[in-house]
Amino acid sequence: MNDSNTPNTKEKAIFGLNWLANINAGIKDSYDNLLANAQKQIPAALQAANSEIGTWEVVWGPMIYCSDYEPRDPNKKIVTDNLMYVAKGKVDNTGDDMYVIALSGTNPVSVYGWFSEDFNVNEMVPWSADILNNYFKPGATQSSSSPGISVGTYYGLDVLINRMPQSTGLPSEEQDLVSWLKTNVGSQSTATELAVAGHSLAGTLTPVLGLWLIENRSLWNRGAQIPVSGYPTAGATPGNSNFATHTVSAYANQGGELAGFFNKYDMIPCGWEIGMLKNVPDLYKSSDMGGIQTCYAQKIAEAAINMAGNNDYSRFSTDQELSGSFIAWDKDVYKGLIAFLGLNSYYLSKLCFPYPDQVSNFAEFLLEVGAQHTTAYFQPGVMDMESFHDAVKGYFDNSLHFLMDEELFIDFINTIAKWLK
Repeated sequence: MNDSNTPNTKEKAIFGLNWLANINAGIKDSYDNLLANAQKQIPAALQAANSEIGTWEVVWGPMIYCSDYEPRDPNKKIVTDNLMYVAKGKVDNTGDDMYVIALSGTNPVSVYGWFSEDFNVNEMVPWSADILNNYFKPGATQSSSSPGISVGTYYGLDVLINRMPQSTGLPSEEQDLVSWLKTNVGSQSTATELAVAGHSLAGTLTPVLGLWLIENRSLWNRGAQIPVSGYPTAGATPGNSNFATHTVSAYANQGGELAGFFNKYDMIPCGWEIGMLKNVPDLYKSSDMGGIQTCYAQKIAEAAINMAGNNDYSRFSTDQELSGSFIAWDKDVYKGLIAFLGLNSYYLSKLCFPYPDQVSNFAEFLLEVGAQHTTAYFQPGVMDMESFHDAVKGYFDNSLHFLMDEELFIDFINTIAKWLK
């Protein structure tokens, strides 16, 4: 495992692959158009970036899951909640094939992603290899002495294994991930590694999907054992400390690695470990990070701690902390966000009184959170991939943002208010 706190060539390439899984972020369109966009733009972006991350070919997918899809209304404007594809390529100038399962992170305009997967952490599901075959009963007691994952992570894993390709009511020849792996990867002698990779929500799901593949190897890997590795970035913790210990050992014992990275100024990886959540209000307190403090950050941290409950969430011992730097905001976006927050001051008052200085500070805080969770990862000192970002950013549609989606923002504030005690 690379423990130098500096991502190597392979880790950078895999980060590039997982970033492209977010190609549908911010887009509202019909299911068919969303799928077509992913199928067109991901291969095109890979071609544009081959000088940065090497030559990779999409060999399965991309597949999408849209919780609001209705077969009887195929033209309904919806969003992509989860996306997954498999790329094949070579690393380290060897002649051996490597396969990467790339997962999408939270789509900023996905209600399902935010509230069914990301924030659904107050209860846990006991971990086992056949976790998806066991009925999950909300409210059941999860012993802290055994491995467990959040309900939201459980839902995300179920989507990846059981709901892609999504049923559209029409005949399909597309294979699910496990069936495809069994046919195309599991019996190959030239495949040296099967990697899972993702950012944000996908950084949470990556170690879990990889562990599920390790512990259900008989379903897809009948030939020589192929090591499974996980390369998560910017993910929140999926489970408790016993799950973290179990997962790290499981990866190592079969010849793979779990190599995660996170930016220390990124708020998202602070979830859901209590000690890290307590640091959220002061993330940008220092002058070199903008000197930003707001009562709203304090309330977000308090609510998140209550959401995490007594579940003993813990990061993996293999996670490596990297250091981003302050990113200045676009002035027009900043002004627009302040105006938007002002229009929704009634909801903000559920957290603390919306004094003008607190509202402007909250706008600064939100914009820096967004920047540190996304574009900061391309900076030197983090993944150091600015040239890759320049090569692919034109393939993304960033016309929508959750901060300007009133319904979603109100749901976010109401959720924070619900968990304040």
